[in-house]
Amino acid sequence: MSYFDRYKMFCKELNFKELRSIKKDFEHGYFIVQGELNRRDVLLKIIPATDTKRAEYFFKESLIDKILNKHNDNIELPLIIKTNVITYGHNNVFCWIIRRYYKGRSLARYVEGRPLRSADLLRPIYLHKTKYVTDKIVSNLRSIQSLETDLRKLATRKQMLKRRYPENIDQKALKIISKDTGVNLSSQVDLFTKNKKDYFAKQNITASIGDLTPANVILKDDGQLLFSDFELFSFDNYTIDPTYLWLFLSRYPNWQNYLISKTIKNKQDKLFFQLSLIRILFKLYRAPFDSDPNKTKEDENDYFKTHKWIKYLVVAGDSFEAIMKVK
Repeated sequence: MSYFDRYKMFCKELNFKELRSIKKDFEHGYFIVQGELNRRDVLLKIIPATDTKRAEYFFKESLIDKILNKHNDNIELPLIIKTNVITYGHNNVFCWIIRRYYKGRSLARYVEGRPLRSADLLRPIYLHKTKYVTDKIVSNLRSIQSLETDLRKLATRKQMLKRRYPENIDQKALKIISKDTGVNLSSQVDLFTKNKKDYFAKQNITASIGDLTPANVILKDDGQLLFSDFELFSFDNYTIDPTYLWLFLSRYPNWQNYLISKTIKNKQDKLFFQLSLIRILFKLYRAPFDSDPNKTKEDENDYFKTHKWIKYLVVAGDSFEAIMKVK
């Protein structure tokens, strides 16, 4: 039986009514569709059961949603505004997750196959709303950072909350990056190693979304802002999320500057911002280039000479002020 037939059978058994197709890959068994389930507007994501890594992400997202909902049940705590998971499930053919569907738009488009060359392009309708949108992002981020960090109280395993970025400098990665960029990165390594203990101190660890890109920020038609996609959720340094978002705003200096003014307040914040930038870029420094399906060797040379992400990495070991001066 083909994935097409299995998909049709699955929808019938679930009593799901498809209204709009976002992605349908009948050859490999991947689907993203918007529709109705029990009179509710929902977003259905389906993957083949053989994609075990992605299936783990689906399970993790459903688990994190329960943790966040428990937090939100306490009216004395700041409300986390997010997409809600309705159900998660799997069988021997598919794994699926169903979220509530919200009428509105993401801050940036997500284009399949080239995520980092689309998620950093803000929709034109939001370009004049820098302060309005950023204030709401920061407010919601602070609500998430108020989440309990004791895993025993959260009744979850540490392995499920593995950090997205390594806690140590990968020497193999260091050699590759140094070769690619032609830059001596010893100052970046020394800065991170010297301050690592304070950076990962218990009092500096908070809940982290792990993938706070403009494409995962949704502005509903009623003006409410919410976060989507908690597959990479973990507990990490409090600057990791704003630093990651700041990177994705590199085309918009006014957005970057306003975000910094709302999240980086003192000398420690500035230092931790540097360390977060180093950690992120040591893993993702090539990501914008590698996500371009039409890249050439000439494009690669140009990327390593001109792209802001590379420029940020070059000066990340110097000072916070040096990073802010990159153009």
